[in-house]
Amino acid sequence: MPRKFLIVTEKHAPSLDQRDGGAMLVETLKAGLGPAADIIQFELGDSPRAPWRFTYPDQNPNRFARRLNNAQWVADTIANLAGDYTDIVFVHISMLFATQPKRLQGTRIWLFPMFMGASYEESGETIPSAYFQAEYEALLTADRILTPSHF
Repeated sequence: MPRKFLIVTEKHAPSLDQRDGGAMLVETLKAGLGPAADIIQFELGDSPRAPWRFTYPDQNPNRFARRLNNAQWVADTIANLAGDYTDIVFVHISMLFATQPKRLQGTRIWLFPMFMGASYEESGETIPSAYFQAEYEALLTADRILTPSHF
């Protein structure tokens, strides 16, 4: 069976003021995997940029609270699509929050954690303790972790 990838992100073709490592990684994955990859984007607003896009039900302006509050909804949405893919690539650790490995059984889970809680904290942001716990659990869920990150 040929490999089929689902790339899970918040960073598919963002506006120029939002281009960062995550956005560039998505473009690189898309170019490298070609037609073997589909992209699913979770976001705050409605954007025509990704083939599959979902607007977060919880629109909390605090990104850490928003990620935690939407975690189960994101996990459920991905689980509903997982059967069509051999591999799911999560671009940012928060995209993997609340995912239960048994719901993705038979699918390889790749994680690019990107910026994590300790790095956010070092940059002066206040991170809820539940966020660190969700990160820990997400790291245990991934089959493969690829990161240039410090933490």
